[in-house]
Amino acid sequence: MKGCGERLARARRTRGLSEEHMATAADVDVDTYRRHESGNDEPDAVHILAYAFLLEVDVEELLFGVSEVTNDIDLLDLFATHKSASQAH
Repeated sequence: MKGCGERLARARRTRGLSEEHMATAADVDVDTYRRHESGNDEPDAVHILAYAFLLEVDVEELLFGVSEVTNDIDLLDLFATHKSASQAH
């Protein structure tokens, strides 16, 4: 989930927040948070929701790089595309 980590880091930096602040606010160890940002560890659903809330972004933006799922885009199709891309690496 490297793309998610990259988007997480970008959103955090855009808002001027530190890794330590995000870790504390999300109730996660700072090393775990850093692994989430680096893509070395996948955040679970609870942490993705917490990060999205703290950063004031949509979950879809963190997971897939889209800020809004419209009627033209099916979330399951996005997930399938993301999963296929992840398995190719």
